Amino acid sequence: MPGLSRGRWTTRWHHTVDPAEAILIVVRLGVLALCSMLSLLQERDSPLQPELLMLTAVAVMASIPIPSPRVAALRPYGEAALAAVVLASSAQFPQPLLPYLVVPLLAAGLLSGAV
Repeated sequence: MPGLSRGRWTTRWHHTVDPAEAILIVVRLGVLALCSMLSLLQERDSPLQPELLMLTAVAVMASIPIPSPRVAALRPYGEAALAAVVLASSAQFPQPLLPYLVVPLLAAGLLSGAV
């Protein structure tokens, strides 16, 4: 960026990203990768692609930073509710996608400072 030295730019970027949010993004990606691998390894006639896409959408929405601390504290509960609705609305039992239900619990603990 013109006008900013490298040190100021990295300091500015460092203060805008919460470490708990960065950890949660990595965990969400890892758990979604695990769920997709389990879904591919499952021997069924119809794969769980729509449910996996909806869980990915829930993960993307839950990863968007929110400036309000009150709303950010309630975000894991909304993520858990949406993930449960996605899994409950499946026509077949989505056993390979169940590991994703751990992510909102981890998010609630990390964002509340229970590290």
